[in-house]
Amino acid sequence: MNATGKSDSSFLPEDWDFSAIPKERLDQAILYEYGRSCEWVVKIFRDWHQQKFTVSSASKELSEWSGLTVKEVLEKAKHCEAPWEVVEFIAKGPPGIDEKTYLYGLIDLNPMFPAPFLKSPVIQNVDADLESFMGFDPAQPGFRALEKHREFLRRHPSIKSNWDDPKFVNRMGKLGVRKFEIVLDLRWSKSRLKNEIGNWIDGLDDKGIVKFRVKKGQAAKPPWFRLKELSALRFSEHKFSRLRAIKHIDKYTAVKGPIEGHKLLPAYGSEGAWYSAVQNAKSFRDKLFPAPH
Repeated sequence: MNATGKSDSSFLPEDWDFSAIPKERLDQAILYEYGRSCEWVVKIFRDWHQQKFTVSSASKELSEWSGLTVKEVLEKAKHCEAPWEVVEFIAKGPPGIDEKTYLYGLIDLNPMFPAPFLKSPVIQNVDADLESFMGFDPAQPGFRALEKHREFLRRHPSIKSNWDDPKFVNRMGKLGVRKFEIVLDLRWSKSRLKNEIGNWIDGLDDKGIVKFRVKKGQAAKPPWFRLKELSALRFSEHKFSRLRAIKHIDKYTAVKGPIEGHKLLPAYGSEGAWYSAVQNAKSFRDKLFPAPH
C-alpha cells in the first residue's frame, strides 16, 4: 500500500489537488509528493515511526520519553521541548539512511512523512523552513548568511538549530552544502573583501560534488506539470479511468468552486495524454527514488 492507500474513502484532495502549493515551495513539493508515491520509501519511514526510544539511565526527564515510538516522540515534541538524547535519536533518521542521503530532504521537510505536503510544517509555518537546503532547485542561492536564522532562534529558544548538530552538518557536507564561520572587517572596501572572498572560494575543494545544471528556455519554466502528472498517477493507482477521474474532479470543483492558481487537476482531453502523464510520473518517480538493489 502506498501513502494514499487504494480506496476512495482514503483518497483525499490533498493527495491529488496540489493547486494550493505556493510557487516558492514547488520544487520541495515535487520531491516530497513523488516520495509519497514510492512504496519502498514510504515503508522505510513507516517502519522508522514504529521504532521505540529506550534509555539505560534512570533519568526522570528521559523516563517520560522512554518506550515511545518515533511517531509518538514527534507528536509529543510539538507540545514540549525534547531532551537532547531524544533529539539525537530522531536526528539519526531511519536505519541505513546514510546510504540514501537524498532521503534526508524528506525528513528536513517533515519528519512525519508520508503525511501530505500540504499539511507539512513548511506550509503551515514559513519560519520552519529557514534552514532547508534541499539541493533540488538550481534557483536557490548559493550563499546565505545565518543572521536571520539566528534571530529567529533567539525569539524561539525552544527550537534547536540543525546547523548546531554535527550530524546534520556532516550529511549536508556530503551533498556539497557547507557551513563556515567568517569575520568581515568592513573597514576595508567592499571590492577588496569581494576579491579576498573570491580567492578563498577558488581554494575550496569541490571534487566529487554534483553541480547544478542551469536550465534555459522552456526547460527553465517552473515544472508545475510534474504535479499534474503525479495527480494522474494517483488517480490511476486508485483504479480511476480518465473519464471517471474527470467526473470526480467535476464533482469536487462543483463543491469547492473554481480552482485558483495553476491548473494542476488532471482533466486530460484524450486517452493518449492521460496514459503519457501516468507513465511520465512513474518514470520521474523512479528517477528521483531509484529502488535499492
